[in-house]
Amino acid sequence: MPPIPPKTSRQAADGGPIIAWLPSCPTAMVATMSSVGFGLSPATGHAIRDLIDDGACSFADTSSFALSRFGRLEPDWVMRQGWHGVDSAA
Repeated sequence: MPPIPPKTSRQAADGGPIIAWLPSCPTAMVATMSSVGFGLSPATGHAIRDLIDDGACSFADTSSFALSRFGRLEPDWVMRQGWHGVDSAA
C-alpha cells in the first residue's frame, strides 16, 4: 500500500470562508470559499452582493468571516494542523 500523502492546504487556517473588506484598500473585498466547497456558493454570492450594494448582508452576520479572526494565529499553524505549506514556486 502506498504511503498516505501529507495534507496540503490552500484554504484558510480554520477552513472557513473569508468575506471581508480589505483593510489596506477599503474599496476591495476579499471573498474565498470554505472547505465545504460549492454548496455555499449561492449564499456566498448573495452575501457579497449585499455587502457591496447595501453595505450589510440581509440574511446573516458575516463578521465571523472577517480577516481579523486570524490576528492571533500562531506562526506555526500549518504544522499544528499537520499540513505542509503550499510551495510558492508551484
